[in-house]
Amino acid sequence: MERGEKIVVGVLAVAIIAAVGVFAYYELPGDDSDGCGDTVLTVSYRGEEWTYTLCELKDMDSTTGQGGMKTKAGITAPSSFQGVSFATLLADIDVLPTAGLQAKVVAADGWNQTFDTAAITGNVTTYDATGNETNVSATPIPVFAYRQDGSSIGDEDGPVRVAYVAAQPVYTSSRYWVKQVVHIDVEDL
Repeated sequence: MERGEKIVVGVLAVAIIAAVGVFAYYELPGDDSDGCGDTVLTVSYRGEEWTYTLCELKDMDSTTGQGGMKTKAGITAPSSFQGVSFATLLADIDVLPTAGLQAKVVAADGWNQTFDTAAITGNVTTYDATGNETNVSATPIPVFAYRQDGSSIGDEDGPVRVAYVAAQPVYTSSRYWVKQVVHIDVEDL
């Protein structure tokens, strides 16, 4: 084989290898890091179930605000959260957050917190930045957050977690800030 033919064969070999690599990258099944294919949240009510991928949650009307929580150790610094409000999620399954409704929010490890109608609608105790009870003018909005401070919520706390938010930082009890939410069981009382 002459020198010119070797160069052509070499270039063709590199092109074929590159094409196979590109094809494999885009076509082979693998990590669905955008969360579009995997169910991240299931909601159940009266024997029916609705499942949501992260992309489906992001396509719903979103709520953005700032919130922090009061823990036994004190107040956490507020963060900016974006997610689907409890009211929007309930409306998607044709349920109104009226008296006599509760929801058990379940984390990936099985830990759960029951939200009564007051907690579902944001009528919870609020605190100031020093941890003292206060009456804020805006009602905190409970959201199933998928973004925190502009980034996706990582696996340690997400991909979905509960946060209470308002236009200005609002602080609420940490007991409602369920992380790694995977299931919501809505019930009539």
